[in-house]
Amino acid sequence: MNEEKLNLILQKLESLESGQAELQQITRAIRDRQEETDAKLEALSMDVNKIYGNTVRIEQKLDENHNDI
Repeated sequence: MNEEKLNLILQKLESLESGQAELQQITRAIRDRQEETDAKLEALSMDVNKIYGNTVRIEQKLDENHNDI
């Protein structure tokens, strides 16, 4: 192979390495964002469970009061 072809191959490899580094950064950003989303979803789930528990307790008290009346 002549030097021109080797330089062209080297340029292509450098371009591929650059593209790979960019893809790795994008992947890390997506993973970090997913972890944030998972944490928010977990917090919302806990809030919903708490609200559900409160609702059940209120319904039970209403039923008790209704029976007393």
